[in-house]
Order: sequence, then structure tokens, then C-alpha cells
Amino acid sequence: MRNNSYMIKAALALSALICFSAKPAFPQSNLTDRWKRPGFFLGSGGGLAKTDIINNDTKSSPENTGNRKLSYYGSLETGFFFSDKLGVVTGLSYHSAYSSYISLETYHNQYFTFDVENDPYELIVTGSEIGGAQEIGILSIPVSIIRRFPIGEKSAFTLQPSIQLYIPLYNSFETGGNFTYKGYFPAYNVVLEDLPEYGFHNNLAVVSSGKTDLKPISIGASFSVGFDYLITKRIQATFAVCHARSVTSISHYSSPDELLTSETTQLDNSLKGSNETRLKSTGIVFSLRYFLTDFKKFKYYFHSTPEQNLKEYERQYN
Repeated sequence: MRNNSYMIKAALALSALICFSAKPAFPQSNLTDRWKRPGFFLGSGGGLAKTDIINNDTKSSPENTGNRKLSYYGSLETGFFFSDKLGVVTGLSYHSAYSSYISLETYHNQYFTFDVENDPYELIVTGSEIGGAQEIGILSIPVSIIRRFPIGEKSAFTLQPSIQLYIPLYNSFETGGNFTYKGYFPAYNVVLEDLPEYGFHNNLAVVSSGKTDLKPISIGASFSVGFDYLITKRIQATFAVCHARSVTSISHYSSPDELLTSETTQLDNSLKGSNETRLKSTGIVFSLRYFLTDFKKFKYYFHSTPEQNLKEYERQYN
């Protein structure tokens, strides 16, 4: 009995030693799947957007209206995916022109000034058919989070919120209208009009152009909803609808000023006639991304040494 007990114990010990020292030999289908991090990517894209320059609290007239214009869009980007569901991206984006056309059906203003003989009088100004075109080219630097919702091995719906820095590259304005000037002299109780030699013009066409005073950097935010599709192991196509808007004013003008200067023949830009100016755009964007590593999953085989794991991965990859 004692010998049998020793033999049983020895058999159990030998079995345990064989089990712990043997390499696992499980079927491939039972091995753990893990996602390889897609890693870094480079990309470029373009699109079209409806853009608008919004002037808030305009002093010149409550009849201020604006028309949104079409702008071209281009971008260069680089980013990193932590997984198949989450990534970050930054880069450079360029809008050919944020533009708008602002019109005033009528204009009326009056203020006291002095004539050439230093007599005080009240200048009465009325205008019609007033319009102002503005264009601002913007370079933006976005910092975005990409949230993917996979719907297959190669495609996913995407959400991409962003914070952006706006840098104006160029800007211009042109404003024009027809104006009539009258002068009321209280000392003589008389109104002078239709006397162009004295500055009292009737239906005078006034046109002004130039550049506006913009901040070198302003802040914006954007949000896009889209779809991506993996064309090859390393090339991904994306399509998105994006809405962007300024968070801070892009202009240095902080208080509304009159549309006309005291010289009565200089028509200012509409940005100067408002206390803040912001940008807005809504458009579609298409882009291609090139991944420096494959956007696909692979299997780690748990061999006894890292070298064997690497050889197994390279064998599957090739």
C-alpha cells in the first residue's frame, strides 16, 4: 500500500510537471483577438462651404441684411488613432474667402458740424441703394477629436468636434450708395440743399474701398458628422458635413461707429459699424488619409519568447 501511494504521488507530480512545461496547443480560432493601434496618419482634403460674416449690433441701420457666399476649402492634416474608435487630428485649413454682401434699403443720420466759415449747422444725411461687400481669407489651425462608430471592418460613422485658431491672410471691403446732404443753420433758420459747390449734394454716388482692422488671431469651434471607409490597408476616404463658427470677434472694432465719417464723403466698412464681427460656415469636406501602419486587427500568438511572437506576426503579415 505504501509503495502504491508513492507511485500515485509520483505520477501526479510527473503529470503536473508535463502540464506546466508544455507549450499551449490551442486552435487558432480560440486565440485572443486584439486591435493593433492604427497609429499616425497624414491626409489632405477639400470641399465647398457657405460662408458668412456676421456683424452684430450694427449702429447704421436696423435694416441690415446679409447674403452668404460660396467658399472653397482645402486642408492638410496629421493625426493619431489610439484605437479603432478614438483619435486626434490637427493641421492647416484654408478658406478661400469668408464673404458677405450687406445692404441697407435706407439710411438717415444727422449731426452738428461747422462750415468753412466756422458757422455751426446740422448736417442731415439720407441714403439709398447702399451695399457693402466684404471678403476675408482665413487660415485655421484645428485641434480635433475623432470618435468613430464602426459599422463594419472597413467603415464607420464619425463625429469630430474641434477648437480652431483663425488667422486672417487677407481682407478687403467695398461699400457704395447714393446720398443726399442738407444743412440746417439754426442761426438763420434756413435749410440749404442741392448746392454741390457748398457740399450739399443731391443723390451723390459714394464708393469706398480698403482693408478692415482685424485681430491677428481669433478663436473658433466646429463640429462635423461624417463617414469613413478603408479603401486599402493604409488609405482611408472620409466624407463629412461640417459647421464652424467664431467664438470670439475677429475685428478690433469694439464699439459701433457711424457708417459715414465727419467728412460726409467717406463711407466706412460695415465691420466698423458693429461692436463685434464673427465668421460662420457650413459645408461638405472630402479627404484621403494615409496610415503609416495598417488599420486592421491581427493576433498575438503567445509563444514562450518575444522573438517567436514577432516571427509569428511577420509570417502572418507577409
